[in-house]
Amino acid sequence: MQGLRHATNRIYARWKNGKRTYVPYSWRWLNQFAGNLFWRNPGALIRPQYAWGIVFAAALAKALGRKEVAVVEFGVAGGRGLLAMQNIAGEVSSAFDIEVRVYGFDTGVGLLHMPDARDLPQLYRPGDYRMDVDALRKRLAPGTQLIIGDIKTTIDDFLSNPHPPVGFISFDMDTYTATRDSLKLFRGDFISQCLPRVVCYFDDIMGTTFGDLNGERLAMREYTLEHEPERGISPVYGLRYHVGWPHSGAQWPDMMFWGHFMDHPDYCTFDGLGSAGGQAPIG
Repeated sequence: MQGLRHATNRIYARWKNGKRTYVPYSWRWLNQFAGNLFWRNPGALIRPQYAWGIVFAAALAKALGRKEVAVVEFGVAGGRGLLAMQNIAGEVSSAFDIEVRVYGFDTGVGLLHMPDARDLPQLYRPGDYRMDVDALRKRLAPGTQLIIGDIKTTIDDFLSNPHPPVGFISFDMDTYTATRDSLKLFRGDFISQCLPRVVCYFDDIMGTTFGDLNGERLAMREYTLEHEPERGISPVYGLRYHVGWPHSGAQWPDMMFWGHFMDHPDYCTFDGLGSAGGQAPIG
């Protein structure tokens, strides 16, 4: 019965979301492409937010004439999200003729000690979300990189080694401190290692006792206050009205943000998202 319901929903969604045609690579076209990906890609079925972020990261990389783009998961835990990410990346790479490289960061031993009230110790305990590193590595594709260690150290290693420009990040490290440390990627000259706009998904910002004074929301708010007006992290406003049914009623569209870096040399390059714009069609 569940399989029949899923098949019926899939047919209805593809019919409802695919009735109109749009200029290739425009905002509406990319949302339509992602909407179809939600239903046909196994990774996108469980992480539609990853699919949306990777599609738009690949589109921007393509608009800028890049051949590669990096997508990142900060906080891998059991690895379900990273496996979904690599699955989505494979299909988007083929469709957009852009090599999507996948990177996952984790301590490997779960959450670290949390002496700071801003790290939400009322919700988490040290050791939560421990990873079976060897078991996960066996399931990863050859090109997927799993980076193990404290983010304060591993982010420096990442920034000091060659990698494609970062276009999408899932922030899922739960605590304020770890999220703040990962945002070093958006500081100073390191911004040259990113696309001028980076899609960001923040996983731990809705419900319970998440707020503006703790956790991931505090880390992104502090970053923006420190760097505005040239840089900041801002919501993808009204996204739920563009992703189509049934995701228009889901929570994840309200957890998607843009990292805007207006001092990036490519920020003002035309990207084709306007309804009258667009790049060359796929294929």
